[in-house]
Amino acid sequence: MNPFARQQNPSNVELIKMFLGLFTLVPLRLVLFLLTTCLGACVVLFCHTVQWHSLSIYGLRVTCRTMLFCVGYHYIPFHGRLPTHNRPSIVVCNHLSFVEVLHLTYLLGGHKGVCFVAKQSIFNTPLIGRIAQDVLNCIGVNRDALPSSSVQTSSQTSSQTSVQTANMTSTQQILERVQRQQTTTTSDPSGPLILFPEGTTSNGVHLLTFKTGAFVPLRPVLPILYSFPRSGSFVPTYESIWTPIYVWRTLCQPWNNLTCVALDPIAPTAANTTPREYATTVQRTMAKHLGIDTIPQGYKDKLVYHDRLRAQYKSHPRGAIYAMVFEPMGRSGIQEKER
Repeated sequence: MNPFARQQNPSNVELIKMFLGLFTLVPLRLVLFLLTTCLGACVVLFCHTVQWHSLSIYGLRVTCRTMLFCVGYHYIPFHGRLPTHNRPSIVVCNHLSFVEVLHLTYLLGGHKGVCFVAKQSIFNTPLIGRIAQDVLNCIGVNRDALPSSSVQTSSQTSSQTSVQTANMTSTQQILERVQRQQTTTTSDPSGPLILFPEGTTSNGVHLLTFKTGAFVPLRPVLPILYSFPRSGSFVPTYESIWTPIYVWRTLCQPWNNLTCVALDPIAPTAANTTPREYATTVQRTMAKHLGIDTIPQGYKDKLVYHDRLRAQYKSHPRGAIYAMVFEPMGRSGIQEKER
């Protein structure tokens, strides 16, 4: 199955939930979610401004967990264990939707926070962009630019540091961040660096090719796996679905199921002497635990699939909007083509 295709068409039960939820759960949850986001972000930024960093991170963790609750993730079971000593400074995770970011911020935040490697456009999002830049010091990757100029991080304390950081690639900044964590003289180093090595979201039926950025330092990594078990007529993966419809269908579910599993840390070995070999080993290990296969596809393949899908939507007999809402897979002339 194409890793970027919707796994289901809406069933009759799903259509009823979409209709009823539009006038009940959806507006209520949407209001609560927006209020939580705005109020929590303001508190976090205020605490950061007055240099109450630990309180700022704690407020961010509470806000993220409350946001998940608002959209139906009431209970998120966690399996495995997180290392309490010598915890790897790099965390790698499969990428299905936005919920992993919220849960990882809550799960791994501690009182130092976490640092994500994310697409640079996140920094342009009101409130959330400021938190990513100023509070978490995230690393942004511009996927439309050349690799040599693909990264720009948060505002720095000095103009010289800002210029140096702007000229660094994402890999260089990952190396610098990991090196800084390894050489810290304190007993409580900064929070972990979190990467989604697939580089984009998928429907979870395959694990996409891993980017090598997380593996260039050749340090142990902590794999964390997410899945949506028992999701019924709507699996809330964010791959080839129109964003307003994704929000609508997610919010109208009485509850959403999410499971988190932490594997044992994986360290490079004599058989993994290069970042590509190391990335492949970690990818296969994660895929084995998820019970899925790997596939040699990535972000560019997703763009190609989306372009083809849009062209097919335009020729739908009931119109493109109808197709995007109710027929995301191969019905009524919309045919998926495997690459």
